[in-house]
Amino acid sequence: MVCLIIQTVTSQGVSQVMHAGGAIFVDSGSQSNITGSFFSFNTAGQSGGAVSQADSSSVINTCQFNSNSGSTQGGALFQNNMTGSVTGCTFLNNSGATGVCSCDSIVM
Repeated sequence: MVCLIIQTVTSQGVSQVMHAGGAIFVDSGSQSNITGSFFSFNTAGQSGGAVSQADSSSVINTCQFNSNSGSTQGGALFQNNMTGSVTGCTFLNNSGATGVCSCDSIVM
């Protein structure tokens, strides 16, 4: 199991476009705690312009998501088959084909 703890990260996208999770990608069996971070101008070729998470556990608190984009799912945030929570976050000017946040099979 991988445990990821992120506090006070500022991520501003550059010219590289990631497939999933423009700034952060968390996958199978991992745990993440993302707190007090600012994500802006990140792009994903498919899901989660800033953050993409699947088959894992996550807590996201007091983060700002501004002007991120995901081509298919979740302009700012994509979560699939997850447990955890997203609280106290601000989402501004994000874009994705299925909305700003796309969540599937989430247990909070």
